[in-house]
Amino acid sequence: MNTTGGFLGLANLAKLRANPFAFLMGLAESQGGVAYFKFGPFVDLYLVTEPEYIREVLVKDWTKTIKWERLTQASNRVAKFNIVFLEGEIWRSQRHLLTPAFHTKRVQDYLNLMGNHTLRFTQRWESGQVYDIRQEMTRLTMGIIGEILFGYQDIHREAAPLSRAIDILLGQFVLDAGSLFVLPKWLPLERSKRERQAKETLVTYLRDVIQCRRTEDLDHGDVLSALILAKDAETGESLTDEQIGDELYSLFVAGHETTALWVCWALYLLAKHPETQTQLHDEISNSSGDIPLLDRVLKETLRMYPPAWSLFMRRVVEDIHVGRHTIPKGSVIYISPYIQHHLAQFWNAPDSFDPSRFEGDWRAKYPPYVYMPFGGGPRVCLGAYLAEMEAKIILQIILTHYEVLLVDPGQSVLMDGGFTLRPYPGLDLRVRERL
Repeated sequence: MNTTGGFLGLANLAKLRANPFAFLMGLAESQGGVAYFKFGPFVDLYLVTEPEYIREVLVKDWTKTIKWERLTQASNRVAKFNIVFLEGEIWRSQRHLLTPAFHTKRVQDYLNLMGNHTLRFTQRWESGQVYDIRQEMTRLTMGIIGEILFGYQDIHREAAPLSRAIDILLGQFVLDAGSLFVLPKWLPLERSKRERQAKETLVTYLRDVIQCRRTEDLDHGDVLSALILAKDAETGESLTDEQIGDELYSLFVAGHETTALWVCWALYLLAKHPETQTQLHDEISNSSGDIPLLDRVLKETLRMYPPAWSLFMRRVVEDIHVGRHTIPKGSVIYISPYIQHHLAQFWNAPDSFDPSRFEGDWRAKYPPYVYMPFGGGPRVCLGAYLAEMEAKIILQIILTHYEVLLVDPGQSVLMDGGFTLRPYPGLDLRVRERL
């Protein structure tokens, strides 16, 4: 495979935009554990797929890398203090302050909330009707995260303009991150105007919510209360309104977008494999505790369609040596969970749905960092447990009351590799009430 990308590396940019999955998988298959390619004229990019090398990059040598400035610059136009893009002591302090909001005990308090929201939402479905399941799951998880974050029992009306603003800002982030350079936001372009309006909508809403809560000085049991009350054990410092606002934005996106996609893809796979759906329904109906098949189905869904499919791009600030390879200072390391989850040397028939991969002590069968839907190392996703519990509750309630079916037997769905891994152009499924 030609890794130079032709004139100024532009061919690689075109291939990434046209089909990033095929392009990256082709690199991994042709070059092995460390694959090199030009990303435009100025960026040397290394796709790392060897699990041991990933461990070294994310654990042993993680201080030798920083978030790629291209992503940071694109993110700063959206949320300045988003913890995903912070580094060093600022990141450590921010993560320490955020951790209590995702403590297991606090997440446990949200379980009834998640179940009640799901029951109310799905009761409006009409048996035999076709729904765009991605849109439905997005609306459902938006309602759930609205109450978890802000304590609002019905955020659907308020969240509509927020959702539109987030879509605009995420679309701008993807465009900026995949361009040769980020255009200055002061340029009098229509896209810049839309971006400013979207950010103002979001910032104003969150600022008003935070200021209102500040005046109450009470713990409502939601994430906003946890963030307001959080104090650094060593310095006694609290988060500023601006930091809280940026983190609430990040959590709002992650808390409804990624979980919605996780459940959406799971329902698609179960509709394609009705025998597994029937088995899972029977297991749910007869269980009063753990549901092993539910856990396996959700894990296999994350393997095949990880929502955060491509978030690991870090610039090397000091030469990194992995195996016989040297990744030089100034280059960018790229790690993709989607690619890891589809490597044929580790996964038998990686494009096939097979929940049995995760039976028993499945971790003993696969090297660490072959399966990494929530990242890895010190920067592993803070909200992983919350997302897992929410996905389990939503899927369990839906399958208790409904059967999901393909609209036609030959139905297939494309993948849109933007900020998250979305079905394109949507995902229509038929729902049929169980009697």
